[in-house]
Amino acid sequence: MGNDDVCNGTLEKIHAFTGQNIVPALVDWPEREQAWLAQYYEQAAEAQVYEVVLPPAVFLFDCIADRVMLAYGLSTAPLMKRDASRIRGFPNVNASVKSALAEQAFVVDKGHLLGHASGGQLDINLFPQRRELNRGWSLEGKLYRQMEAYVAANLGTFSTIGQSTTMPVGYLRNWNMAYYAPTAIGGWRCFQIKMPKLAV
Repeated sequence: MGNDDVCNGTLEKIHAFTGQNIVPALVDWPEREQAWLAQYYEQAAEAQVYEVVLPPAVFLFDCIADRVMLAYGLSTAPLMKRDASRIRGFPNVNASVKSALAEQAFVVDKGHLLGHASGGQLDINLFPQRRELNRGWSLEGKLYRQMEAYVAANLGTFSTIGQSTTMPVGYLRNWNMAYYAPTAIGGWRCFQIKMPKLAV
């Protein structure tokens, strides 16, 4: 799927779902998304990216790599109760990480790309997330939890999380995390984490 096949009217759809107007800071979001997608294709030319819209969230999913490469949405109150038994039923992510990364494997949780407390759902929204990040044990994790808390406490906040393309296609290695919160004066409040790269 080419760049022009995604990002078409999606921002309007998720705002209609929440009953909000698009704020000025998001006017150029389609161009930002297109640029990110173009960069992704430059580094993974064989990728086939499709847009999955699950209001109030959107996921760009690479069918070749079998992964989400970009997720974004508007925060809402939780859309469902936390289904711990269903999450436990998902495949063993630590076994997958060990199989993919061998001696470089790290301990992971079944993390949410878009936080449960801010309306994030299951299935496509789950990914193998470093445990120290997900649980706020590391310095990066503390910032990550701060980001999630901010988005959950400020309903209607636009946030996005995107995958770095500096890993072998087929597995999640690093995530560049940026939560963008449009402010009343039209600027952006930005939290960003770039996880350290693993050796190839």
